[in-house]
Amino acid sequence: MKSNVAYRPGIHAVALFAAAFTLPLLYVGGSVTTYRVGMAVPDWPTTFQENMFRYDFWNAPFGVRVEHISTGSTGRRSGWRRSSWRAACWRSSRGDG
Repeated sequence: MKSNVAYRPGIHAVALFAAAFTLPLLYVGGSVTTYRVGMAVPDWPTTFQENMFRYDFWNAPFGVRVEHISTGSTGRRSGWRRSSWRAACWRSSRGDG
């Protein structure tokens, strides 16, 4: 049975980019597990009663840096990229862009 859905190379490229940006997230997640720093900050979403985005990570203990900087920033970047790509795919499927 032949599908009526046309191949869309742009959406295929978005899927490949999303997969490529997931691999670093898996890597840094593994580093958190390897160094056993998964709960380095017990009062998440704050960081020791400070705003997570204003906390001085350069002078923080190693575990806090690995957990927050690696997984947090990589996850946020991956999430924002996926959201923007999802919006672009949605617009292109509607025929707006």
